[in-house]
Amino acid sequence: MDAHARGGSGRSSGFSSREAAGWARAWTEEVAAECDPPLSSRFVDTRFGRTHLLRSEGEAAAGEVLCFSGWGLPAAFWAYSGALGELARSHRISLVDVPGQPGLSDGRPLPYRAGPIAAWLEDLLEGLGVESVSLMGSSMGALLAVRAASRMPGRVRALVLCGPAGFALPLLRPAAMPALLRFRTNATRERCAAFIDACLLGHVQPVAAAVRAKVDEAFFRFSNGFRNRSVPSVHLRATELRAVQQETLLLVGDQDPLFSSARTRGRARKLLTGLADERVLAPHGHAFELSGEAVRAAAGFLSTRATGRASVRSG
Repeated sequence: MDAHARGGSGRSSGFSSREAAGWARAWTEEVAAECDPPLSSRFVDTRFGRTHLLRSEGEAAAGEVLCFSGWGLPAAFWAYSGALGELARSHRISLVDVPGQPGLSDGRPLPYRAGPIAAWLEDLLEGLGVESVSLMGSSMGALLAVRAASRMPGRVRALVLCGPAGFALPLLRPAAMPALLRFRTNATRERCAAFIDACLLGHVQPVAAAVRAKVDEAFFRFSNGFRNRSVPSVHLRATELRAVQQETLLLVGDQDPLFSSARTRGRARKLLTGLADERVLAPHGHAFELSGEAVRAAAGFLSTRATGRASVRSG
């Protein structure tokens, strides 16, 4: 099922033009080369189209971690956290572009229902030759991880949920609404930057100036060059959450502008039987992909989980 790294610019890619697709491939290669540890592109064929991921080299004592970004972001944004090296000391990491989201995977949307998500992840693991993994996701990527874990107790060992969608309904702060509306109307560079400030960073989460310049440019390019036809999912049912028995780390931002950290923590405490640790990051918004603190917390949590421990517990 595995295929060599290759990039497409046809209709199924999701990009609006060959130029946009070409820029995305070049940007992905640059991010992979500059990342510590260096990452390499790989494509795996699944029943939902080709899936692209950036993967670290070699074996790791504590197993594999797949990382999913939030809505509208390619998985390579995790590299901007500057802390992937800490996670890679114990695990082999893969930054996974979800089909239908910006990135180099197939542009046809992956349905955000539990069945299709589990089927897609099963194909991905088979293509990689991996028996079991831990999952780390931000926002909608965390919702995806929850739904995969609820259906795959034998193959998903542990979870790191960063500002997860689905625990509380999105409720953007009134001060952020103008930035969102202007961005949705016409995504200029200035409006993209204002959206990041208001709706992702919450005007509080620190990001180095050099990193921020790269984030702004990439976000602008993907916002204007990729047609996101996915249908979002905003609610996780109580039965779904109770089905997740894997050991879980929950990370929330103290000033998340999109999801209430208090409501998210309250529902997680009530329904996640495997909730092992929860942390409130401060000062912090919703951009966990850019957060070295979040990735370091994940590295510490996952490095103490022996391979297969959660699978045995939930089996």
